[in-house]
Amino acid sequence: MPGVTKIEIVETEETLKALLLKVEKAEQKEKVQALYWLKTKTVDSVS
Repeated sequence: MPGVTKIEIVETEETLKALLLKVEKAEQKEKVQALYWLKTKTVDSVS
């Protein structure tokens, strides 16, 4: 698949969950939420 990039998320699930509760701006929350979903394998990819 063209454009596929493999990344390693170094933050723990707990750290990302804590950030979700702390972040106030919607754009930042969306980014942290996507990382959390990828880390917890809730989703396979995001677009």
